[in-house]
Amino acid sequence: CGDPDEHLITQHRLAMKRGFSQKIGYATKGTACFRVPSAYWQAKVINRFLWDSANETPIAFETKDALGCVQDLIWPGLNRISKETTDRMRRDFPTFEDPWHTVHGYLKWLKDKHWMFDKRVLGKQWLPSTSALYLRKEQEAAWQQERERKEAVTDWVDMILSSVPANETSDFDRTAWIDWFVTSYDEDEARALHEAIYDMVVGGRRLADDLLGLPLLAEYERQAISQDERRVQNETERVARLAEVERNRRISTMQDKASSVLGQLAQHWLTTANAQLDGKTPLDLAIDSDEGLARATSELARMHSERIEAETLAADKARQQAALEKNRLELTALADKRARDPVRAHLWCKSPNPKLGGQRPIDYCVDDRALRICKEVMPASL
Repeated sequence: CGDPDEHLITQHRLAMKRGFSQKIGYATKGTACFRVPSAYWQAKVINRFLWDSANETPIAFETKDALGCVQDLIWPGLNRISKETTDRMRRDFPTFEDPWHTVHGYLKWLKDKHWMFDKRVLGKQWLPSTSALYLRKEQEAAWQQERERKEAVTDWVDMILSSVPANETSDFDRTAWIDWFVTSYDEDEARALHEAIYDMVVGGRRLADDLLGLPLLAEYERQAISQDERRVQNETERVARLAEVERNRRISTMQDKASSVLGQLAQHWLTTANAQLDGKTPLDLAIDSDEGLARATSELARMHSERIEAETLAADKARQQAALEKNRLELTALADKRARDPVRAHLWCKSPNPKLGGQRPIDYCVDDRALRICKEVMPASL
């Protein structure tokens, strides 16, 4: 056999890419009729009749059509030989077969595999089987998925490399790297590797364990140098965030407590300097620390207690005053009833009385007991 030309090499590669690796290279009887190894002429046949014809409306073909596809690959002189010559060659050379039967034998072998040609064969006519149709659909779907993955990986690589100086990526072959990466890693593996690279280059959170052949060594070194500074910065920011959370918690706690005690007056009290708090406002003191919050809360409780006491005292005084006024009315009414005239009744009620410890009856009758005593000491007739 001779060496295949560039066209045949392309056909062979195409057949391999299309998933026909197990369907070419079959050592059928008579392969010596061809100037090239069987894998190459069979690749040409299978590409033409099992791929190009494996569409929605597959076309039937005959053995002579397949033979015509590879006619130029047959040794000169064997294209047209008589039946007598063929029979004699078969007797003299057991491995010999004429080109037509050689191609026909290959087609029969494909049919025997069931999935490549179905049984819809009439005479010398052949049709691609449903397996061939499915193969093409599945392969094209896989290629489409691969194209989509390459587009996604291309966008990702462009984004990553745009984050590093251009002079560090000028010699990088992106196309070759993308082809290698897509064929080397499945989507789940790729996702994890992408996240690790992204976290290093864009996020600056950690160093990637595998640079995947990307021109990121200088970036890796820069990230490693600044890692300690980044950790310190992150820790500082973390502490600041915690402090802010605590500060907001103290503010909220102080505001809630003041509102529950003072209502609408709470905001004024919170923002007014307080002598009991060293001249600071309760809110500022609470913002400073938990100890400040405790002092402000204690001051609020003290003020609340004083307020409650004052309100209680005022209520008691009001009740006492109301009782006194009621008793005075009752006492003066009784005095008016017992007196010969209102002047004498008025005089007795407002004159100091030795029996009442020198107090005036009008002032002494602060409660029911005192009123009863006043009634007892009041003369039956005034």
